[in-house]
Amino acid sequence: MPFTRAQTKVIFKHLVDNVVPFEDTEPGFLALEKESVTTLTQLLSLDPVDVLSWTYPSADADGNITHKPLPKGQSYLLKHLVNFTKIHWSSDSSAQDSEDAWISLNNGHFMAYMATPTTPPIITPPVAPTSTSDAALFHKGNKRDISVYPVLKDILSFSTWKLKFTALATKDGLARILEPSYIPGTDAEKHLFSAQQQFLFAVFTQTLVDPTAKDILRRHQATTDAQKIYSELVSAATNSARATLAKQEILKFLTSVKLDHSWKGTHDGFILHWCSQLRQFEEICTPSERYNSFQKFTMLSLAVSDIPYLKQVESFNELLNVTGHSSADYTTYLALLRATAQREDGKRTKSFDPKRRLNQHLFTFDYVDQGGDLFRDAWNEQEQETECFDSDFEQTIQLLNQTSIS
Repeated sequence: MPFTRAQTKVIFKHLVDNVVPFEDTEPGFLALEKESVTTLTQLLSLDPVDVLSWTYPSADADGNITHKPLPKGQSYLLKHLVNFTKIHWSSDSSAQDSEDAWISLNNGHFMAYMATPTTPPIITPPVAPTSTSDAALFHKGNKRDISVYPVLKDILSFSTWKLKFTALATKDGLARILEPSYIPGTDAEKHLFSAQQQFLFAVFTQTLVDPTAKDILRRHQATTDAQKIYSELVSAATNSARATLAKQEILKFLTSVKLDHSWKGTHDGFILHWCSQLRQFEEICTPSERYNSFQKFTMLSLAVSDIPYLKQVESFNELLNVTGHSSADYTTYLALLRATAQREDGKRTKSFDPKRRLNQHLFTFDYVDQGGDLFRDAWNEQEQETECFDSDFEQTIQLLNQTSIS
C-alpha cells in the first residue's frame, strides 16, 4: 500500500531528528529547509553528489543573512543520509509499504552504515533467534499508520482521547506498553518491547500537542520510554490542578442536577447524559475517589426523583429491602430505570403525534354515541398516562423482583 503524504513527512522527520540526528540549528538541517526537502519522497529523489554543493543560510551579528557552503562534516552527513535512505528502500521490501520499517531505524543503524556504506542499513541485534522473530512479526504484522492516531490538544480531553488511542494501540499490538507494571522478562520480550516502544514514541511525537503532555514527552526524549510517558499522562490527567477543577465541576453536576421541565430531551436521554458525566468523573479520578454502588444509586435516584414514575422505581426497591428481599444494586437499578424511561418516552412521543391522534379517532369513532366528538382528543392525556403507567409499571416491578430475588 503506497505511503500517504502525511506518512512520508513522519518518516522524514524521524530520519532527520532521530536517525542522523540533526539539531535544528545545524547547517545540514538548515540546508534541507532551504531546499524545501520535507518528505521521504523528496529525500529519495535527491542526488547524493549534488548535496555536496549545497549552501545554508547564516546570520551575522547584525542579522544579515548570507548563504555559505556546507562544512564537509555536514555535507557528508547529508550525502550518507541520502544513500542510507535509498539503500534501505531497495534492500528491505517492507520499507516500501511499512511505516514501521522506517520508524524502527535508529542512530546505531546509521552509524553502522557509514562505517561500511555499501551494506544495507538494517542490523540484526545480537539476541536469540526467537527475539528477532518476535520483532519481525511486529514489524511485518498489520499495517500501522501514525497519522490515524488522535491528537491530544487539551489534557482535560484525555478521557475522550484515551478511548480512541487505546483502541488503536491495542489493534497495533501495543497493549502491554499501556500497562505501567509490565516488565519484559526474556531477551525475546525485551527486543519486542523495544520495537514497540520506538513506534509508540514516534506516535507521541506527532500527537501530543497539549503543553503538559509535550513537557512529559521532552522529559523522556533521551530514553524514548513510551510506557513511562503514557503512565505520566494518566497521572497528569487525574492529579493536575486543572483536572481537580474539572472533577469538581462534574461532581457538582452529579450531586445537584434534577430532571425537570428544563430538560428538552427524552428522560432516557437525561439518564444517559448523567451516566456519561459519571464515567468522565471516574476516568479522571483516582480509585479511592470513586463512588461505590450505593452512592451512585443514591445520586441517580435523587436526580430523577421529581418524575413520579421514575421515583416509583426507587420506592419499589425500598419495599424489597423492607420485606427482606435483596434490593437492587446500582447496575440493576440503572437498567430498570432506563427500561421504564424508554417505555414512557415511547408512549409520550406517540401520544403527541398528530397522525396517531387522528388514527385513534378514526378507529374508535362511534356514529351513534360519539359522532359529535370526532375532533375531541382521543383520550384525556393525564388519565391515559396514569392507566398506561399502572399497567406497564407492574411489568417493571415483576422484572425487578425476578432480578433482585435471583
